[in-house]
Amino acid sequence: ILFGGYSVKVSIIVPVYNSEKYIQNCIDSIKNQEYLDWELILVNDGSEDDSLKICEENSRIDKRIIVVSQNNMGSNFARKTGTAIASGPLITYIDSDDYIECDYIKKLVTGMADSDLVVSGYILNGKKILCGIKEGKYYINSESPVVNRMMCTVNDTLAGIITSMCGKIYKKHIAREIF
Repeated sequence: ILFGGYSVKVSIIVPVYNSEKYIQNCIDSIKNQEYLDWELILVNDGSEDDSLKICEENSRIDKRIIVVSQNNMGSNFARKTGTAIASGPLITYIDSDDYIECDYIKKLVTGMADSDLVVSGYILNGKKILCGIKEGKYYINSESPVVNRMMCTVNDTLAGIITSMCGKIYKKHIAREIF
């Protein structure tokens, strides 16, 4: 898949807190992506279980996996930490207890060819759920009140209509503005 005529790295950021029961499934779903040009940034947010150990074992096996640890400050701060070190021009966020289909990244990157933000839904108990706004492509510099409300923040927390950072892919400069 080409973005702007070339393959582009996607930074996948996963905040991890006491996720030992789920994190391996999450990591495996990322490692099984059809789209191969990615880095996975696992931000251990002060886990008190074996989450960090699982993350570090995966990092030793796959050099695309980066593990960062910090004191427990919450998932938004963990996302901010991951966003700050992301090297890819595109960023997506996945929760540590979630998993993605093998074509997830490929579909999101394909949509980014002519947009600033791509939104997808997710499946919960067999039903498709949308993340605050409808699926599709968005241009952040547009005059759309939906996009403007979606991107606003108050006191370092999301206050717009984004109900989740997940299910979306962002250009890095936009993700950094959110955090």
